[in-house]
Amino acid sequence: MAIVEAKSIEKIDDSHEIEPTTEELTTLEHISDYIPLAVWLIVICELCERFAYYGLSGPFQNYIQHPAPGPNSTQPGALGRGQQIATALTTFFQFFSYLAPIAGAILADQFWGKYKTIIVACVVYMVGLVILVLSSISPSIEKGVAFPGLVIAMVILGAGAGGVKSNVSPLMAEQYTRTTPVITEIRGKKKIIDPNVTMQSMFNWFYWAINIGALSSIITTNTEKYHSFWLAYLLPLIVFIGAIVVLIIGRNRYVRKPPSGSLLIRAGRVIGTAIGNRWRLGKLPNHPNLLDYAKEISSQVDEDGKDIVATENSNRSDRFDCFHSDLRQIDLSYFATI
Repeated sequence: MAIVEAKSIEKIDDSHEIEPTTEELTTLEHISDYIPLAVWLIVICELCERFAYYGLSGPFQNYIQHPAPGPNSTQPGALGRGQQIATALTTFFQFFSYLAPIAGAILADQFWGKYKTIIVACVVYMVGLVILVLSSISPSIEKGVAFPGLVIAMVILGAGAGGVKSNVSPLMAEQYTRTTPVITEIRGKKKIIDPNVTMQSMFNWFYWAINIGALSSIITTNTEKYHSFWLAYLLPLIVFIGAIVVLIIGRNRYVRKPPSGSLLIRAGRVIGTAIGNRWRLGKLPNHPNLLDYAKEISSQVDEDGKDIVATENSNRSDRFDCFHSDLRQIDLSYFATI
């Protein structure tokens, strides 16, 4: 069995590629291909975004819960809203940040494409960071605008994070276009450049970027303790600028696939059609699953004036029919009993 290694090689000439035989696939070593520059730029973008996300969210609990420290106090704080409100808001921020990617994915797949969605999300993200920094300075806290500013910033930041989070890793995956393994020779030894190994290597670096970025909370929580909250929030803002910079620098390098339609919207339409037909026609013996009703059905009236199922509309689109069949493969036991 071949030993799989995730190491990169120099970019090879595509015009002299040789595909391996079945025997070579099982006996030769599989290695990673040259990783495109666009991938590294996206990894840097993810590093900056995760640095900003974890860096700004780390001080939230102390910032909201505790009041500004007195002369003899070492407990950092600013708003003094108590533990309950602080925990509720930080939990809401985390929840919203992980809910917003659904909307980000729909926008990318249905309307804008991944790259444009990320750019727009980064602008939204930056607006939230600016509001957070400005609302955390001493004059804002003294005038009572820090708390509403924080809530507004949380909503904006969550929306921005959702747009980035749902699209940055798929965009990175699209930058590598090789789909079949090829043979190369390194130091007199034949090896196989494997797209699967290359993709593993790319995502290894991607998740390293996430983990390194997550360490930012150590920096910002110490900054809040020994200096101020506004500086703790300013650091993520400064680093996040790097995410926008690399996106703009690589704009002509990125592989950008046009939006092809959101599966969530298509699934919603199929389920909506199924529920509507089920409600209109009642339970039918030859439709044991709710999704069976998603096929476009025409009705006729028998001699007694009752609706009966006639024939399925032969003009329905092949895409709808194929998608319906794929969706129906999902084991939804509840639907089968409706």
